[in-house]
Amino acid sequence: MDSDTFTANFNNTELPHETCLCYEVELPDGDSRVPLDQDKGFLQNTVTDQPDGSRGQLPVQGPSGEKLLGAHGVSHRALSPLFPQLLRLHLESGETHFLDLIRSWELDRALHYTVTIFISWSPCAPCAKNLAEFLRENSHVSLRIFASRIYSLPGYEEGLRTLQAAGAQIAIMTSQEFKHCWETFVHHQGRPFQPWNGLDNTSHELSRDLQGILQ
Repeated sequence: MDSDTFTANFNNTELPHETCLCYEVELPDGDSRVPLDQDKGFLQNTVTDQPDGSRGQLPVQGPSGEKLLGAHGVSHRALSPLFPQLLRLHLESGETHFLDLIRSWELDRALHYTVTIFISWSPCAPCAKNLAEFLRENSHVSLRIFASRIYSLPGYEEGLRTLQAAGAQIAIMTSQEFKHCWETFVHHQGRPFQPWNGLDNTSHELSRDLQGILQ
């Protein structure tokens, strides 16, 4: 993604109207299920209409601006090993589409996979429930979630606690995670990550809030 997209969505002092999700999968030795260009990526949910007014397919912008479509209407072509693709998703949450992607891999149950998510908003209650159900059904997958900010609509607290009880590790992004995302998912053209004003204070306050929720 470009640097402006990253800052607009992950700046924890702002309140964007979209949800962006970056992910990485730690592949165990012997894995042959996860395609090499899908072990990391970036998903963004947006509302987009087709020219004919339908909403059955998901237009996705490729590295040169071309529209790409893959399984489930989502492109999985990587920009490069360091700059995973931007997947523009439609209506449903990034978490929902990410679960669809994981299921499409049909991961080997004899191996263990660790998935790390960096997300601009913590999962809402329904998404947290879906993630928890997935973890309970797939004991060979561990999930770590780092959120830039807390999504606080009704039911969110119970949803996060349910997700934690299912085995997910949930934390607020700090400067370390923002820097990692910048270096891993952003087409930064050699520029170092520059923390924005208020990053550390906001992260500290949100971490305290999250700890109170999860206790």
